[in-house]
Amino acid sequence: MVVSDATAWPFAGSGAPQGAQLRGVEAGDYDAYDTSQPSPPNVEILSHSPVAPEVGHIMDADMTYYTWQNGGGGVLATGTIGWIPAMGACKGTLPACPSAVVQAVTGNILRLFGDGPAGRYHPSVANWQRYY
Repeated sequence: MVVSDATAWPFAGSGAPQGAQLRGVEAGDYDAYDTSQPSPPNVEILSHSPVAPEVGHIMDADMTYYTWQNGGGGVLATGTIGWIPAMGACKGTLPACPSAVVQAVTGNILRLFGDGPAGRYHPSVANWQRYY
């Protein structure tokens, strides 16, 4: 997973710099922002990561976030089923071990969504056009 916006709220206090490569997080199944599908206009891409071509036609995986203007609810997708396993303990530090960053980001997500609505505190800012 490549951090494409280290200044975004999920990465606050995580220690992940811009462009950090969190090895092993993108694993198994991947999600990518798809411009051919209807989407809210304010989708924010938080990570944009190349994936191995053998996984099919998707060549990038994206962590995305958007908020609803009415009510302020937030929707966040990590972009991979490898997120939960990446929270587990491992030896070493970045770039080899992503668990501290993934745990910090998860804590930020849970705090924001627990305080809710997410859009009240961190409304999404569209940036998907930078990538697609």
